[in-house]
Amino acid sequence: MNEHLEPIFKIFLSGLEETEIDYWVYGGIAIAAVAGKFIRKNDDVDIFVKEADIDSARSILESRCYDQGLVWNECQPFEKGGFSRRKLEVRKNQSRKEILSVVPVFLETNEATLVFRNGVKKYPLDILERVKREISGNVFYSPSDSYIRKIFKDTFQGKSNWRNRNEIIEDARVVLTPDEFRQCFGSN
Repeated sequence: MNEHLEPIFKIFLSGLEETEIDYWVYGGIAIAAVAGKFIRKNDDVDIFVKEADIDSARSILESRCYDQGLVWNECQPFEKGGFSRRKLEVRKNQSRKEILSVVPVFLETNEATLVFRNGVKKYPLDILERVKREISGNVFYSPSDSYIRKIFKDTFQGKSNWRNRNEIIEDARVVLTPDEFRQCFGSN
């Protein structure tokens, strides 16, 4: 399961490590880390890097995509809450589905800000504590379990048709308490 993501773990995330660019995996792969195993097929790996490092991350994507038969793209930035959020994506040639998404985390004096389509979310700086994870031989870093849970709770209801999306329901079963799950999804 998720073998299509191995180039992301082995080539891109290791490239960020080699160049000392800190990154944090969030989203479905991070939720799998909380579970200790892949719980479903994941389309992509979502990461955030410090906003000051996004151009360096872009250089890593640029240099490593060609050798792997992958293409990278920088999406048009969007404005939300006074922030201009960039997004870098990697796709397999001829595919419309991204297999890696890189977004910035904006650092301020006492907080870290993530900008999502459904809003601007502010977190304490300790969201940037890196936890080493391993799933199916793939090593990566993410925020702590509590922040993975918080990011999920802050974002999943902003996704279209979220109550009927199996991947959201599966992820929610891992990170939400049983009471929170019932409040959001009923007896699903």
